[in-house]
Amino acid sequence: MIFVSHAWQSGKPDPIVLQFVDFLRKNGYQAECDVLYQQQKTAIHFTEMMADALRKAEKTIIVLSENYKTRADNYQGGVGTEYRYIIDDFSNNENRYILVSFDGRSQKVVPDFLKGRDIVDLSEDSKNEYSELFSKLTGTLKYEFSPVAEVRTTPSPQKIDELQAPEKENLAGRLGLDFTEKQPLSDLEKKKFLRKSFTSIVSLLKRISDEFCTNNQYFQIEYEEIDAVTVVFELYKNAKKVHAVQIWFGNLMGSRENGIFVGNSIGSKNSFSQMIGCKDNGGNPLLDFSFAMFCDKNNGTIEEVVKQIWEGNFKLYLRLE
Repeated sequence: MIFVSHAWQSGKPDPIVLQFVDFLRKNGYQAECDVLYQQQKTAIHFTEMMADALRKAEKTIIVLSENYKTRADNYQGGVGTEYRYIIDDFSNNENRYILVSFDGRSQKVVPDFLKGRDIVDLSEDSKNEYSELFSKLTGTLKYEFSPVAEVRTTPSPQKIDELQAPEKENLAGRLGLDFTEKQPLSDLEKKKFLRKSFTSIVSLLKRISDEFCTNNQYFQIEYEEIDAVTVVFELYKNAKKVHAVQIWFGNLMGSRENGIFVGNSIGSKNSFSQMIGCKDNGGNPLLDFSFAMFCDKNNGTIEEVVKQIWEGNFKLYLRLE
């Protein structure tokens, strides 16, 4: 169980923190907070609840804020009670706690006892699909280092070369000219690039869908991963289904060329309105619309491709009129 500790605002739960707890639960983590417990009991004893939750939690996420710092440093209210427990427990169970913030790593949000410790900046980590947060929650390594070899490498003494005449000027290097011929991308390199791009495109579309629905109460967007390379988005207006979009990674029947496809025929992969392939840009991979309806640009970055997909397949159906 993961317990999320935070400070209320003006006697009410912080809505961003509630969204954060819900986000963790949607991603398979048993995240809990005081508001969740409050709904389960009609006359909950907050001090006993917090003590019990902190004691049972495998991980405790502390959401830092200026309000949290003020209450912790002055031992005020529920935050002050939690903070006393955390201070006593920190030295023995340091890896149980994860410090996060939606307001960067400013010292304005860090209580005195927690200063100098690592803080996950969620606004930055969200750009990397929360890889830092998830690695801390699961205990997985963010960077894998090699084991120390049994034989230590030692440098050899550098020999002094004989005196030589000065080398000729490298004019091409000074002017930034590259005379080497770059090798074209292999089929395997193109496939790996498109597979990774598919994951990024789907992830960004999910985030855009959630943000749109948060700001537009009349619409709902449900998404489901049919398999590892197929995702379906269903669009609802006032709970009535108005459209569906299927996005998948694969290749056309009879063709070895891989691509990312967007279509409206759910369950079928024979019909699509957009096909995104890999263009070899001088040895560098580039996303390219090999076939595209509702598209005004042939190629671009992940963000540019997602914008084309949204405007061509989602936006038309997300209107009130």
